[in-house]
Amino acid sequence: MHISILSTKLYFPLARTNLVPRPRLIEQLNAGLKKPLTLISAPAGYGKTTLLCDWHARLGSETLFAWLSLDPDDNNLARFLSYVSAALDTLDPNLAQGLVSELHLPDLLPVEELITLLINEVNAFPHDFTLILDDYHVITDPAIHVAVVYLLDHMPPNMHLTLLTRSDPPFPLARLRAINCLEELRADDLRFSTQETIEFLNVVMGLNLSMDNVTALNQRTEGWIVGLQMAALSIQGKVDTTEFINAFTGSHRYILDYFAEEVISRLPGSIQTFLLQTSILDRLNGSLCDAILGESKGSAQLLLELERKNLFLISLDDERQWYRYHHLFSDLLSQRLRQTQPEMVKELYERAAIWHEQNGYLENAVGFALKAEDYQLATRLIDKIKNDLWGRSEVRSLLSWYNTLPIELVQSQPELCLNYATCLTMMGCFDAAEKWLQFAETGFSPMVAYDQNAALRSLMIPIYRSVNARFHGDFATAADLCQSVLDRIPLTTELRSRYRGVALLFLGHAYYYAGSTDRAEAVLIDAVQTNLESGHTGAYLNACHHLAQLRVLQGCLHQARSIYEQAALLSREHAELIYTGTEYACLGDLKREWNQLKEAAIDIQKGIDLAEAGDHIFFLTDVYLTGVRLALAQKDWAAARSYMKEAERVAYRCPTSTENERLQAWEARLHLAQGNLAEASLWAESMRAGIQEAEIVSAFDLQHEFESLTLARIWLALGKTDQARALIERIRNGADQAGRHGRALEARMLLALVEQAAGKETQAVEMLSQVLSQAKPEGYVRLFLDEGAAMIKLLYKVRTQATAEINEYTEMLMAAYFREEAERSALLIKTRPGDALLKPLSERELEVLSLVAAGKSNHEIAAKLVISIGTVKRHTVNIFTKLDVRNRTEAVAKARQLGLL
Repeated sequence: MHISILSTKLYFPLARTNLVPRPRLIEQLNAGLKKPLTLISAPAGYGKTTLLCDWHARLGSETLFAWLSLDPDDNNLARFLSYVSAALDTLDPNLAQGLVSELHLPDLLPVEELITLLINEVNAFPHDFTLILDDYHVITDPAIHVAVVYLLDHMPPNMHLTLLTRSDPPFPLARLRAINCLEELRADDLRFSTQETIEFLNVVMGLNLSMDNVTALNQRTEGWIVGLQMAALSIQGKVDTTEFINAFTGSHRYILDYFAEEVISRLPGSIQTFLLQTSILDRLNGSLCDAILGESKGSAQLLLELERKNLFLISLDDERQWYRYHHLFSDLLSQRLRQTQPEMVKELYERAAIWHEQNGYLENAVGFALKAEDYQLATRLIDKIKNDLWGRSEVRSLLSWYNTLPIELVQSQPELCLNYATCLTMMGCFDAAEKWLQFAETGFSPMVAYDQNAALRSLMIPIYRSVNARFHGDFATAADLCQSVLDRIPLTTELRSRYRGVALLFLGHAYYYAGSTDRAEAVLIDAVQTNLESGHTGAYLNACHHLAQLRVLQGCLHQARSIYEQAALLSREHAELIYTGTEYACLGDLKREWNQLKEAAIDIQKGIDLAEAGDHIFFLTDVYLTGVRLALAQKDWAAARSYMKEAERVAYRCPTSTENERLQAWEARLHLAQGNLAEASLWAESMRAGIQEAEIVSAFDLQHEFESLTLARIWLALGKTDQARALIERIRNGADQAGRHGRALEARMLLALVEQAAGKETQAVEMLSQVLSQAKPEGYVRLFLDEGAAMIKLLYKVRTQATAEINEYTEMLMAAYFREEAERSALLIKTRPGDALLKPLSERELEVLSLVAAGKSNHEIAAKLVISIGTVKRHTVNIFTKLDVRNRTEAVAKARQLGLL
């Protein structure tokens, strides 16, 4: 992917000649070069940038520096790394060549692999250097924070990183301090001392104030440098400086207001106009300012003069072509512009948008056009760059822009309506998407007869409607819609395979969830091959996922693993986070079934973290449910409920979706596993009518099949063996006929338990023996262990009557069960009587607990374990619940009492 580089972000601001010497801070910065990171963290106006400029000027050629000024638009990993690479190019054009090559590809590698590329290239660079990232506080993308932390943890010895920020980044700062890898300068370090205030006011600003007046100003501003500067500018020309100082209040708001009245209002009118009208810009140059002012006014020369007047203008390059205002000064000017010239604001934004478009800065141009409320211009600009944004997975940026456009404008353009609906569909807002699909359909309708592109684009309307239908349980409609697209794709279009691949994918979805296994299998295999050939990676991986899930339902676990492993490899190569996360989580779920719980936990957690970064409605719920299944296997009820809440949060984006009904069935299973039959029975009662109504249907769809198995388990627990037997037989017959032999296997296993509960031991033993024979080749374990003591009792009876091969399998299952029970008992009596931990902590929770005890914040824990902050919060809630505590302090104390730390 190509990202335009704004070269002014790479220029080191020039140091002024009349600066206040700050040797103590320069020494501290020099000392910091021996550590990986220097953090300069303080609010605006404390001289962070000025200090770095002075430091750079003093070191001269002794140390190489690369500079990058960040802004909110850099909150995208590819864009951020592209700018970092461009900054390093100023040292050597070949320094980050490998990283640059990867960033130009349409799909990104995972974060760790990208940073590893950078680390290896830096390691080969023959010189020491410092990379400075200015205004890091504007970065909010967790992926960027993870990347920087990974870099810090593996920092090459010839590299040093310096961050300038108004607030601390979510890094493991406590750990970095503990291992002496961090140098810090904060507001208390940066504020002017009394001696520095004397130097600034009397030498730099030439005020010749008395010691008492200097001391008073220093105390009232608390050494806040920009406050002193504004006060000094206000004092210039006053006769009685003592009276002014005595009346002076050092609050930031007062200083800004006073400066506006006493300084800006006294400037020549032409300069006031220039300052106010250019305050809408993040960066200024002569050409841009001329465009903003509406005519050539010699802006380049005026910028030089303003810099010499010390009016808070910062040069961004050696040639003094590009500048920016000090942030506080810019805020002040912008506020005054809206007060004094409100009628000019929109026109100024429009002029800025036009200049940025003409000079190739299209994303900036969109922002200015929207601020100008010139929506026709904004729409035209969005159309120019939408494909690039899709390629970079910046759906939220597009959605934000579409939300800003007037409804009537979007309605008037079918392509806009379709793109808006696409964003909403991907976010899971299906009901809202339908409104815009209708508008798109109305707009495209008269065009399809003569416009091939309109005809092709209109094919996406029934595809998105099929998604809506599928999530609402109307599988027949979903299939019909997709089939209608396949019938309408022109035979001659170059894009035939791409549209056909997408239509096959969603047709496969409809058949899969409807329970039409044979048709789903044939269509999904076709979808996998077609999308692979067309190069549609996302659709290919989506089809692979559903085909692998189908293999699980068919009882072919090893085939499913093979599909998942191949898909995971491709998804990593293309940096498809949501798909990489899905494949990891589902591979982990297979390992859970094979009772490889430690390996499963690692894969599932990694999958959840990656999938959360993608935030994709189609898979995120399923990924969370792998966590639920693992937690149930571990009898970790708090973790299971935590994952359930996350799944419910995603599903509820569409409150009418049948996903919510599926999750209610999972809630019932959780109640049943915990022995809470009362709550489980309430759900069962609500399901009875639905099951009776479904008796006229020959086969269940997947969701009703799952709900029915849940209901049968509850009836079995309640002793309603006749009802349970009838329902399970119906499920087994339907699953066998449909080819879902894995689901039929589960039904037969439950029938064996029903027969045992009904006192029919011979039938139960015979039936379970058959199930074991079918289950052994695929290595099923949790299918049996999760049924608990009743299953172990029946396995013991089978062992006395089965063949040697089945006996071996049976003994393995029983040994695994008793081993888990022994481990659980050991945890229950871990310490003194009365202090036993009733709900054992998982390995990951113990890791989090140890970091909590070390004083780490949630941000620091997330960075250390390379997981999301949301995941850390879930683990923390689970820990509090299990330890029966209310906060971190109590948790650490209780953990130490129990011997967990």
